[in-house]
Amino acid sequence: PITPSTMSAHLLVLQHGLHGATSDMDFIENQFKSRFPPPAPGQLGLVVHNCASNTGIKNTHDGLEVMGGRTYAEVTQAIQTFREQGTQVERISFIGHSLGGLICRYVIGLMHQAGLFDSIMPHTFISVSTPHCGSRRKTGHLWNTVVTTFTGFAFGLTGTELLLEDETQDKPPMIVRMAQKGTQPSSS
Repeated sequence: PITPSTMSAHLLVLQHGLHGATSDMDFIENQFKSRFPPPAPGQLGLVVHNCASNTGIKNTHDGLEVMGGRTYAEVTQAIQTFREQGTQVERISFIGHSLGGLICRYVIGLMHQAGLFDSIMPHTFISVSTPHCGSRRKTGHLWNTVVTTFTGFAFGLTGTELLLEDETQDKPPMIVRMAQKGTQPSSS
């Protein structure tokens, strides 16, 4: 609850996509910061956290579980840092671009699993150009076979997950598991 002396925040988490960097989300960050006030005593203000833990080519090839775990740790650390600085995060929203939308979905699942939404109200989730259903291509065409082979090889576990090729005998693909009601986000 917001009291006259409380510094309360709506945390906006930004997550870039494949091979991305925080600079990919700078424009969005600056637009929000210029239009919404920061926290002030007795008022809910906006704070923006532009995630850096998956920056670079190699870090976006590690698969959703690893990338989501890194982003979850980064977001929960940011919440703790705000708390230590006297600002209580009351609400949280996410904007993810491309692969960043899948990473955000994974983080939201981890936050729900950890009970963080008992004390922080989830507000908005926006994904832009996110392959929520994967990027599987129709088989039987030479070009699609080449693209599928290249994607799985060049983009590591992330490429395999995007192609829905990470299915095992006892587990459906990660993107499918993320959409199943009642399943935990972890692949372990």
